[in-house]
Amino acid sequence: IRVSNGGEEISYVRNRKGKDEMPIFSSGAVLVNDKNCEFGELDPIQFKYPEKFIRSITDGKQNRECSTVVEKTALFITRYEYANLYHTFTDLYNMFLAMKIHADENSSLEPVRVVFLDGHSKSHMDDLWRKLLK
Repeated sequence: IRVSNGGEEISYVRNRKGKDEMPIFSSGAVLVNDKNCEFGELDPIQFKYPEKFIRSITDGKQNRECSTVVEKTALFITRYEYANLYHTFTDLYNMFLAMKIHADENSSLEPVRVVFLDGHSKSHMDDLWRKLLK
């Protein structure tokens, strides 16, 4: 998964295109140790944004060297309108629902790692995310 670092002052990246802040996924970027990780045909309407992410998932059978291995539950979030209050709250609500479903399906109190899959510059919403994800 390649993405710009993000977190820069807006003045340094003022002319950067929005697409340059979004992740690029290569095949095998995400390994899932599950024999049933076939997605088949994806509905282009339903999976408009996460399609490239879903296509990068492999079943872990391949013998690959990984730069980082995380064997914990992770929630991947891509913030499209990261500085917009309305969109930030929809992202927060979606995160809450995903964590609630995870908690309901798993009796362990294992912490969930939140991974931002975007490289946006700093915004006034960053403090909100930091405080909620402590």
